[in-house]
Amino acid sequence: MKILSVIKTTGLIYDDRLRKEANSLQKLGCEYCILALEHENREIKSELWNHIKTQTICLHSRRWFKRSKGLFLKTLEMYLKMSSEIWKRKPQVAWVHNMEMIGLVIYCLVLRGIKRINTVVWDLHELPGEIWFDQRVFNGLLKLILNRCDNIIAANEERKDLMVECFSIEEQKFIVMENWPDRKFKEVSAQNLPPEITGWLRNRPYVLAQGGASPKRRLFELVEAVHNKEDLCLIVIGPFSKNDIEKLRLKYPELDKFVLFTGFVPQMDMPIYIDNALFSAVFYQTDKENSRLCAPNRMYQALVRGVPVLTGLNPPMNKIVNRFKCGVSVECSEINQMAKGITEIQKNLKRYTEGAREASTHILWENQENKLLLINKE
Repeated sequence: MKILSVIKTTGLIYDDRLRKEANSLQKLGCEYCILALEHENREIKSELWNHIKTQTICLHSRRWFKRSKGLFLKTLEMYLKMSSEIWKRKPQVAWVHNMEMIGLVIYCLVLRGIKRINTVVWDLHELPGEIWFDQRVFNGLLKLILNRCDNIIAANEERKDLMVECFSIEEQKFIVMENWPDRKFKEVSAQNLPPEITGWLRNRPYVLAQGGASPKRRLFELVEAVHNKEDLCLIVIGPFSKNDIEKLRLKYPELDKFVLFTGFVPQMDMPIYIDNALFSAVFYQTDKENSRLCAPNRMYQALVRGVPVLTGLNPPMNKIVNRFKCGVSVECSEINQMAKGITEIQKNLKRYTEGAREASTHILWENQENKLLLINKE
């Protein structure tokens, strides 16, 4: 089965879900290729992971308009370039990722109608935005498109159930692929932290925050909670805003002594930071359904490496924490609750570490990859 995966991503090497899907489908006998637009905006053909063929496109409009300007033209150019490649390649399965590719989903449905391709899979890493739920016109349009797709990939049962209810989709169209790490990630050899980081730590324990320095992920509350703990540090992996960091430096002149921002780290280098952490903090605001019903891979990455987690009360994360006793869930909008959660893990680290190790045997990607055989190939 010839599959063309179409995605807009920060960078292919940072997209762990894509890597796992690609390797699984290749292992299951599929000819799997990737067509992508990356943040670096380079046009290049290469191979990644287990010799997965990739092609990235370059948008000229990104050179004309900086950042969030000219979005319509950027999107139009992306659609035109990718639709041209899809037409030329004539895959059996068009595997389209995320809501920003909704125009290409429609295009692929047209190609299926003229027998140019056989199957359209829409892989929704996130839930659609609030407008698609709240506005009747948008809701009706999305309902029409979703119900025309052959398969829809959802990241957990909670998100699947919400979409079934709100968009009247046949449940059998869905394939739920949890954000579990694969065995390759689990079996990465343990390593020491880079010397520059161990020098900065000076033998102090640290909390790991993998999701980037975003207020939406409770960065400010986490920094304050860690600051209130003597000899505890925070390492933040992922993107960050210089403005947010400057705000923190104004409040905490000594910020750089107890918080370290690494920027992006390739997924397969993540275990170095996870293994040496006291625990991993995973917080999301709960004001929107997408964040309320998230179950991020960074939580599972910590657990599969045997490291406890401190999470918010988001239902999917809270469910895992309660099931395996692998950490603590708290109301993350309240700093005192976050601080109590940190103290609880510190006091009972051995018990929560044992829970994380128990969870690690259950939350492996390979335990669910045969679900991908359920894709409608006709």
